[in-house]
Amino acid sequence: MLLLPVAIALFMALPGARLGATIVFSILYLFPALLLLAPMIGPTVTQVQFFRSELPLMSSFSVVLVFVAMLGSVLALLHWLLFSPPFEEHLNL
Repeated sequence: MLLLPVAIALFMALPGARLGATIVFSILYLFPALLLLAPMIGPTVTQVQFFRSELPLMSSFSVVLVFVAMLGSVLALLHWLLFSPPFEEHLNL
């Protein structure tokens, strides 16, 4: 939701678009950090009912860590692209 207006502003090469995108990326970097806290705070074993049988699911920190690493690397790549030379030419800087 936050990226759509910023993406339009970046596409139109508006003057404050890069600053707005940097602020949005800073907000989006908080989500993986908060996501890492979930397995530390939550229960270690969760019971899920699946077709009348209960299945114990282990809440593993490593699974969350891999997900956060993938999400963080995509965010970092997109943030890095804001400062690439072709994008500098697009903004006419």
